Amino acid sequence: MADGQETVRFEFPVNVNNSWAFGLARDGQRVIVGSDDVLARVYDVKTGKLIATLRGHTGSLWGAALLPDGKQALTGSGDGSLRVWDVASGQQVRAFKKKT
Repeated sequence: MADGQETVRFEFPVNVNNSWAFGLARDGQRVIVGSDDVLARVYDVKTGKLIATLRGHTGSLWGAALLPDGKQALTGSGDGSLRVWDVASGQQVRAFKKKT
């Protein structure tokens, strides 16, 4: 990537026109996509296979990242919450919500 050349082109199996949050795993094998449908999806970059759908936010996703170990993901949403997810199970591990 230092030369600015495309190394991988990933064809998303879903419409990403309203996706605002993207994160690539450190090893380059998975990508997380967060969108205004309030879901985050984790895909295998080589196959395009959906690995996990992360459900729990009630507002558009504005941030998404895969943590260095690749086993957990972090998402941030317009609903005022930040959530940690277990990618293998798709289950929420922890939620941080803004104080009202």
